[in-house]
Amino acid sequence: RLSHSKSDADSSDYHFLMGEAFENDSQSAIALEHYATAARLAPSDGLKVARYARSIAQQKSPGRGIRLMHAAYRSHQEDPAVVDQVVQGLVEQGRYDEAELVITQALYHHPGDKRFLRIRDRFRAQRIEDKLFGRAKGSDGPSHV
Repeated sequence: RLSHSKSDADSSDYHFLMGEAFENDSQSAIALEHYATAARLAPSDGLKVARYARSIAQQKSPGRGIRLMHAAYRSHQEDPAVVDQVVQGLVEQGRYDEAELVITQALYHHPGDKRFLRIRDRFRAQRIEDKLFGRAKGSDGPSHV
């Protein structure tokens, strides 16, 4: 069992890191609780809100999660970490066109910024893989080339 101090329990960073740890350990329900706490303790931290939104969309309420992702993006569209979380979350929900719009807008506002270019490149690669291997939501299976 992990031990933590009273100050850790009140720390959004602590809960965010715990959320990541539980997510990496395939304990998504516990991760969601930590992400929720992190977002509640730091509502102006776009990364924490976006990661919580992604987790909500994956586990409980896709519509609510997507609304929260869009809100995080609107408030923090200058932050590549937030843009990355929103793009990943939209892709996980099969909303490729929205994800592409988010990254296109980010690149419009930050032309040539390598951080946003890497997000675009990962998005494009993911989209191709999902199409080839039939992982896209609503897909009938792998493409036959």
